[in-house]
Amino acid sequence: MAAMALCAGCGPASEQEDHVQQVLRWRAERDAIMRSPDGFLALVGLFEVRSGASGFGSGDDNVFHVEPAEGNSFAESIGVFERDGEIVTFRPSVGVMVTDGLGVEVADPIEMVYEGDEPTTLHHGSLKWVVIKRGTQDPKENALLPSALHEALGVKFFVRVWDAKSPVLESLMSPEFFPIDPAWRFEGVYRAYDEPRVFYQKNVQGLVEETPTTGVVAFTKDGVEYELETADEGDNLFIVFGDATNGDETWAGGRFMDIPKPDDGATVIVDFNQTRNPWCAYTPYSTCAYPTEQNTLPFSIRA
Repeated sequence: MAAMALCAGCGPASEQEDHVQQVLRWRAERDAIMRSPDGFLALVGLFEVRSGASGFGSGDDNVFHVEPAEGNSFAESIGVFERDGEIVTFRPSVGVMVTDGLGVEVADPIEMVYEGDEPTTLHHGSLKWVVIKRGTQDPKENALLPSALHEALGVKFFVRVWDAKSPVLESLMSPEFFPIDPAWRFEGVYRAYDEPRVFYQKNVQGLVEETPTTGVVAFTKDGVEYELETADEGDNLFIVFGDATNGDETWAGGRFMDIPKPDDGATVIVDFNQTRNPWCAYTPYSTCAYPTEQNTLPFSIRA
């Protein structure tokens, strides 16, 4: 990890040490998440599901081709995906073992549920896959949709595939970090909206994402206040932000931050030392959203 740098005048030494230890713990937790066989770095495929049938397996003739790592193997034809409108089904090949999330064998065609908290998850060997839906066709709050995003309206369906034995997990090096700097830790405030609403972001597929939000986080730097739009993720606020380091010192598509969700008007800690590159910085099989114009900050955040 990068050397730790502490700013003079940023508070008592004990507070600085506590902050450093907090950031180091966060980095260790982040590293463990990255190495998880269920994590995004174990992804080996992101296939767009178009109308009609698409074969899936290790055979070269499959539309959705997955290549096993050395010493591993998959069936040449694991099965076939079929899409009819917004319904996607999977039909396992005869004689190929495919199981659901509970380990029960799936022998007949099954609808791949993609909405809600429990999408249909199927397994074959070390592979796992789900179907995801991305994009927005009919905006709920059209008045809030920037005109520049109208051309990106539309919906696509993808099969997302993990391999618990992906060689990426074995070869992964820990990310590099900027020095820990308490000057990039701000005391801010959470401002809840009167009613939940949505805001709109473009993702790496060029589609518009409709993001639920319940409020913004505000912080002040050099006498100027900035408000960051937050995605509501239950107990957490999720923030996608950009800054002047993007494309040179950090990933071009911005960075991510999580903040425990507070009550309206409550103080929050905005600590840029605990921000991270999106999964898209590491894998081509993720579907990250880009920062909105409001969340693109006009200075360099080297933390």
